[in-house]
Amino acid sequence: MFKIIVACIFFINIHANDILQEQIDTENKTITILCFYTTWCPACKKSIELLNEIDKNLHTKVKVIGIDLDDGVKRKNYIESLDIRFKVIKQNLWQARRYGVKDSVPVILIVGEHRTIIKRFYELPNRKYFFALIQRLSSGYLENGTLPVQERIDLWKKSRD
Repeated sequence: MFKIIVACIFFINIHANDILQEQIDTENKTITILCFYTTWCPACKKSIELLNEIDKNLHTKVKVIGIDLDDGVKRKNYIESLDIRFKVIKQNLWQARRYGVKDSVPVILIVGEHRTIIKRFYELPNRKYFFALIQRLSSGYLENGTLPVQERIDLWKKSRD
């Protein structure tokens, strides 16, 4: 009997993570922002307001996904009260640990086009810095504002011709 329960829990975990992976992969946007939050966290509320603004201004370039770590009862009211415009997925803390979420929230991850995590924020990021970073990344630049190596080499070769 115990083995069946463990197998069911394992299947649910894989299935929930597959749902998140499917959401990351569904659109052809180079940048995906994942925000792990709870309804009781004041910093989470501010991070959701920031991500609503990102989604509103950069929705053609950036995909935003919220991952709710609370129970389903509070979730619907919370989404409506904050007017969350981006996709929200329900996960538990055990499932979120796969993405580096420990014991505190919000956790914001910026995922690149090859499903690599470009940047992790374990607290609410500075608004101005965050917007500038997202603008750079969505325009094809690296986190530090430079072009990727191959593009720099191509530009160098082009200028030498």
